[in-house]
Amino acid sequence: MDIVIFDPMAGASGDMINSCFVNAGADEEKIIDGMKSATEPIGDIEVSFKESEHNSISATRMYINSSDKESANYEEIVSAIENSTISKDECKTALKVFENLYMAESKIHGNNVHFHEVGRADAIADVVGASIAYHDLSLNKEDIKVVCTPISVGGGYTTSSHGKIPVPAPATSEILSSSDLLWQGGPINEELLTPTGAAIFSVIIDESRKSIPLIGCDSVSRGRGSLDLEIPNLLTMFSGTKRDRFVDDHISILETNVDDVDGEILGGFIEQMMDAGALDVSVIPTITKKGRGGTIVKILSKQKDIEKLATLVVRELGTLGVRITTPQHRLIADRKITEVEVFGEMVDVKIGKLKDGEVIDISAEYDDCRRIGKNKGIPVNRVRRAAESKVEERIQK
Repeated sequence: MDIVIFDPMAGASGDMINSCFVNAGADEEKIIDGMKSATEPIGDIEVSFKESEHNSISATRMYINSSDKESANYEEIVSAIENSTISKDECKTALKVFENLYMAESKIHGNNVHFHEVGRADAIADVVGASIAYHDLSLNKEDIKVVCTPISVGGGYTTSSHGKIPVPAPATSEILSSSDLLWQGGPINEELLTPTGAAIFSVIIDESRKSIPLIGCDSVSRGRGSLDLEIPNLLTMFSGTKRDRFVDDHISILETNVDDVDGEILGGFIEQMMDAGALDVSVIPTITKKGRGGTIVKILSKQKDIEKLATLVVRELGTLGVRITTPQHRLIADRKITEVEVFGEMVDVKIGKLKDGEVIDISAEYDDCRRIGKNKGIPVNRVRRAAESKVEERIQK
C-alpha cells in the first residue's frame, strides 16, 4: 500500500474519521485507551465502536458519551494531551490539529478565543483518536500518500453555542481557507463537515484531488456518522497502490476545415498560434465535399486561451466557424527545461519524466541547435546529440 484516498461525499467529522480508521484495521483498544488518557483532566468518556448498516451498506460507527460540564480552553487541552500516555508522534499530530483550530478561532474572535464544542472531552477524544489511528496505520510514512477528493460541507444553518450560524461554520471556513483542501457545498442543507473534521483533515491530508486518481485498490473502509440523513452518512477510504505515473491535465480542442489556404500561409499560421499560447497545432490533409482537397487544422489549447485562439483562426484562415471540444482529460509526462553548454554556447534541453522519476525523453531545443550549428559550421544533429548526452550524463550522476 502506498496511497490512501478519502472520499467525503457526505462530509467528515471526528467520529466518522475515527470510525473509518477502525474499519480499516486501526487498533481499537489502543485508540480508546489514548482517548481516555488525554481527556481524563477534562472529563470522563465512554467509547465504543460497533458495526452499523445504512441503506444496506456496512460501516463502523463510533459511540461516545462524556461527563464534562464545561469546555476546556486551548492551554488546558495542550497540557492534557502532552501529559497523556500517547506517543510523542501521536501527540505532535494531535497538537497540530488543535493549533489549526486555535488559529481559526483567533481569526474569528481575536484574542477572546474560547473553545466551545471543540473544547469538550468528546471532541478532544476525536482528535486524539484520529492521531493515534493515523500513526497506527502508518499513514505518516513518507512512502504513503494520503489523498482527499472534494469535501461536501453541506449548507443552510446549524445551531452552536453562539446560536444559529451558517454552514460551513465560521471555524470550518477559516480552516478550509488556510489549507489546500478542496471543498464544495451540498448536497443537502445540513452541517456535513465539522470544525473538528476539517482540522483533522488539514493535518493528515497530503494532497487534494478533483477526483479519485488511478489506483489499484486493495481495501475499502467506511465510517458512519451519528446523524440520520437523507443521504448515506458515510466516509469512505480506499487503500491501495498508486497507478498515476502521469500528470493529470485538461485541455480544449479547436478545429476547423479549410480548402483554400496554401502551405506558406499554414506554416506561418502554426508559428503564430504557438506564439499566442497554443499547446500544439496539427495540419491534416483531407478530402472534403465534392472530392476537393482540404485541410483540417487542429489546435490544443488551455481553457483560458480558447477565445483568443479562435479569433486568430477566423482572422488568419478566413474560416467562418471553429469547432470547440472542451474539456478533454489527458495524461501527460512531467517535463522541465534545463540548460547545458555545448560548443561554447547554451542549449535548452527538455526532460520528460513520469511521476515516479523515470526519465522517458531527453530532447534538445531544435532552434538552439540550429543556431549553434550555423554559427560553428557543425551539423545540427551533432549539436543535438552533444546536448542530450550531457543532460543524460548529469541525470545518471
